Amino acid sequence: MGNVPGYTTLTSVERAWVVDRHVAAIPITIAGSDTTAGALPSGQALGKITASGKYGKYDNAAVDGREDGTGLLMDASDATTARGDQLAAMAVHAVVKESETTDVDAPFKVDVGAAFIWT
Repeated sequence: MGNVPGYTTLTSVERAWVVDRHVAAIPITIAGSDTTAGALPSGQALGKITASGKYGKYDNAAVDGREDGTGLLMDASDATTARGDQLAAMAVHAVVKESETTDVDAPFKVDVGAAFIWT
């Protein structure tokens, strides 16, 4: 059985926050205009900015869409205003070591539901 179009199943993952090598990820754009983003580590919680459809650092207190958790950043990204938008991949399903992620809180875990298994 092949991959679902638009999703990637990784067979070899070397990320501290990934417990199992089965990860479903989608391509995304990190908004360079999101001044809260800056350098984002692998495993950063992300939210989708409603106005642009791009992604930024998850913030439960935000009011621009980033308050709704959507997934975890696969690889570190440096999305600053000076660098502009950055292409990236976001995990939307995985077994995750929560202590190795960044900015994951209880509301984020509710937002993503059963897509992630937390250890």
